[in-house]
Amino acid sequence: MQNNMIKAIHNIVNAINLLTRAIKDVRITSSLANGFYYISSSAGTTCTLADTFYKILGTYGAIEHTDFSVSGQTITYNGTKTAKFLLNVSVSMIADTLNVVASYSPAVNGSVNANLILTRKIGGIGDVGSLSGSGPFHLDPGDELEIHVACDNAGTVLTAEKMLISIQPI
Repeated sequence: MQNNMIKAIHNIVNAINLLTRAIKDVRITSSLANGFYYISSSAGTTCTLADTFYKILGTYGAIEHTDFSVSGQTITYNGTKTAKFLLNVSVSMIADTLNVVASYSPAVNGSVNANLILTRKIGGIGDVGSLSGSGPFHLDPGDELEIHVACDNAGTVLTAEKMLISIQPI
């Protein structure tokens, strides 16, 4: 009987240790850099040249963010060390031209990531084309993140009517 009590006490102590570690992990994870953004004011982005990426115009708003700041269309990483993040972007856009192929991609410090380009054809003027995607990337302190767009038809104006951006540490 005494051995069973010792085993039970040992199991309780182990469970308490596991819970303590889990609570510490949750505290550490919840304090990591992250951000949730949306486009609060949309504006048309003119694709002056075909197949050339341009920063999506409009204004971003922040729902919540830690170690990031937002100004206009630029999200800046304010963390103190290089970190790896998972970026999720969902966007709904319209075009002022028929049968436009639009491509979207995150850009860090103005450079589009060729591995994270998403493409969508918008058939009619005023048709809403939606797409979403995600991908990993590294950010150094001070790096700027933007979402860029290109289209296959020079002079086309694309408007991101709705856009959600989520940045999570991985």
